[in-house]
Amino acid sequence: MPPRETIGGHSTDGQPMSFAFKYLVALAGLVVASAVVWAVWGMPAASAVLLALAVGLIASWLVL
Repeated sequence: MPPRETIGGHSTDGQPMSFAFKYLVALAGLVVASAVVWAVWGMPAASAVLLALAVGLIASWLVL
């Protein structure tokens, strides 16, 4: 049975935003944060944020 979440981020159980949508927003925030850190301090500093992004993307396979 497919998940009961819609593509717009609204779930059918009355919650304003689904967990999957919140997770997607958090990963998008990590993308923006890594770009800002890379632009300001360079790639060595951004690698920590990119590592967190990579772990989040891998975990999304398991969580979602």
